[in-house]
Amino acid sequence: MVEHENEKNEEKRNILVLVDYENIALEAADEGMVVDFEGLAELCRSYGNIIVSMVFVPKHQLDDPWFDASWLQGFYAVAAPSQLPNRIKQYRTADAMMIDYGTRLCVLPGIDDIVIVSHDADFIPLANRARDAGKQVILVAGEKVSQALTKAVDFQVALPMKR
Repeated sequence: MVEHENEKNEEKRNILVLVDYENIALEAADEGMVVDFEGLAELCRSYGNIIVSMVFVPKHQLDDPWFDASWLQGFYAVAAPSQLPNRIKQYRTADAMMIDYGTRLCVLPGIDDIVIVSHDADFIPLANRARDAGKQVILVAGEKVSQALTKAVDFQVALPMKR
């Protein structure tokens, strides 16, 4: 029986999950909701074995109540600097960090697919890099998603939100 379960796990694809927190949190808030991290983790697990799951967030938002909910679901927070010397906006630094980490990790041989949780067209180069490396790209986004980003991924699913 143990061998059967191991074989079953080997058939599952290994996925990298990258979350643009500020982006999705703003959309959820516009609808009077919050991101459902339990639902998001369950959705991602339905695509395969989560190898790495990271939430990129401006440092000033680390005290928000979402942090515990995301941590309990296995998401690791990566804090972007609150202010850079050249005054780049915080959300741009979080995006840049997510793109940098994503482009480095998505090409690793142990990663089969990448899940991008955002609606921002800034992630088109990341999606293209992953697809060029032979990875399937899954987009998890709300209704305000960039049409250009939608075209750059293999498929899109709805962002889990709750009241």
